[in-house]
Amino acid sequence: MRRFLFPVLSLVLVLALTACGGGAGGGTAENGPQFGELTVTMEKIEQTEKQWSGVLTVTNPTEKNQVIEYYGPAKYTMVVTQGENEILRQSFEPRDAQKQEIVNLAKGVAKKHIVVWTYRDTKGERVPAGKYQVKVELHAATAKTQGQKVVGTPTQGKVLGPFTVTVP
Repeated sequence: MRRFLFPVLSLVLVLALTACGGGAGGGTAENGPQFGELTVTMEKIEQTEKQWSGVLTVTNPTEKNQVIEYYGPAKYTMVVTQGENEILRQSFEPRDAQKQEIVNLAKGVAKKHIVVWTYRDTKGERVPAGKYQVKVELHAATAKTQGQKVVGTPTQGKVLGPFTVTVP
């Protein structure tokens, strides 16, 4: 059964991504975008002289269990820009892209991911003082489940932000 379910789910994911196109959408801690029927938000955003941080939270607000499946080489990526220039692209929670990684989320359950920018660029050097934009992309897909059966259509990962960060 498992050998059959993974190829079918993968095919449904590819078809859904082809039909839906890109998945970028903004959001704040108060009003995040819906991700399938999951809510994706950036919470506990804090800034100090040494770093900017937040908690990427995926919550199941429904009465039904839902599944989140991570894809790609990392679970999420932070992109820092200033104007049109990309300052840093950093992946978090690296994973083996060849292995299936699924998390079941019951009613009210949340999965949290920590995001931290230490005001460094791609070379590891501290950036000059100024305003920067931070976006965070979750690399996951969701599908509704009823017991062991997957129903509905998976949805592409979401991008939160941009969040404006003023580096001292």
